[in-house]
Amino acid sequence: MSLAAFNHLTESCQLEHLHQVSASNDTWYSYPPKAKQVKGWTYLLSDIMTFKQHDYAIRLHKPLKDDMFHQCAKIICSGKVSELYIENHEFDVSETKQLALLAKSKEVNVVLLTVERSPLQRSANTWLH
Repeated sequence: MSLAAFNHLTESCQLEHLHQVSASNDTWYSYPPKAKQVKGWTYLLSDIMTFKQHDYAIRLHKPLKDDMFHQCAKIICSGKVSELYIENHEFDVSETKQLALLAKSKEVNVVLLTVERSPLQRSANTWLH
């Protein structure tokens, strides 16, 4: 789903717990979610990014594309998560709506990260701070 299509979907459905942002590998990423903060764990499903320093954070390698929605739903429904960051993955429209409804019902902020890496910096880590 393109960023424009995602933005249209979130505006039309008022999906305040689901966000999509871009980050480059040469910047530190910090995102203030709009939804209410709930105490819990912060999860990052990633192949590139890592946490710099973060209390109550869990980084997991991204599951296979076909398992991504199921894994995200499982994390959200655990009841012990406040934020879920997902690196470089595009959900279809149906999955996006379902994910947004789950996130809203469990008061979880879901952030879809688009991370672009330049060829010269492929070995450097991108930090989620």
